Amino acid sequence: VRASAHSINVVLPYFGYARQDRIASPREPLTAKLVANMLVKAGVDRVLTLDLHAVQVQGFFDIPVDNLYTVPLFAKHYCDKGLLGSDVVVVSPKNSGVKRARSLAEYLDAPIAIIDYPQDVEGKKAILIDDILNTGRTFSEAAKIVEREGATEIYAVSSHGLFVEGAAELLDNTNIKEILVTDSVATKEKTPKNVCYITASELIGDAIVRIHERKPVSPLFAYNKKK
Repeated sequence: VRASAHSINVVLPYFGYARQDRIASPREPLTAKLVANMLVKAGVDRVLTLDLHAVQVQGFFDIPVDNLYTVPLFAKHYCDKGLLGSDVVVVSPKNSGVKRARSLAEYLDAPIAIIDYPQDVEGKKAILIDDILNTGRTFSEAAKIVEREGATEIYAVSSHGLFVEGAAELLDNTNIKEILVTDSVATKEKTPKNVCYITASELIGDAIVRIHERKPVSPLFAYNKKK
């Protein structure tokens, strides 16, 4: 602001304190709102981020927020590997991730399953999906369940890989064949042996150019299988 910049756009590939977006118990902090207030107070005009934990966090800001989706990146990765169609099932480890699972499943022309409900995964290649891979416990438990239910191969995908509290060791002891995450977080934590990083740099770069040139960002929210 002091340098008289025409506008200040902040790129946050991973929005910190994203999970503290609601008050689940008395006196619990709403830190996601605090971070939003701090950015606005500092003079930021626009925020560009990847896969917010909850899309309603955009409402915490009094400035425009572009929340880019990573599902199209993951869809291209799996399509290139031939992981699509009826012999694949996209699995949401929890109810809150159903929308994300359904979005990936639509790209892959595959059915979905939810861990909390009895679903058919027998004889299928299961892709577990979540937005933040933190301790790895969610994926670890989900992998055990789909393996027990007859999945032939297990994959896992998450937008942000934090890998804290011994996540690497926990996930290395599962039968997950590949763990796919973006490069949104630079972590010093140990990562699983089968982790695979996919870059979001081109997606973010395209968004920055579009914002600068005052073009719509919406075309970046989709992946064209014909490419």
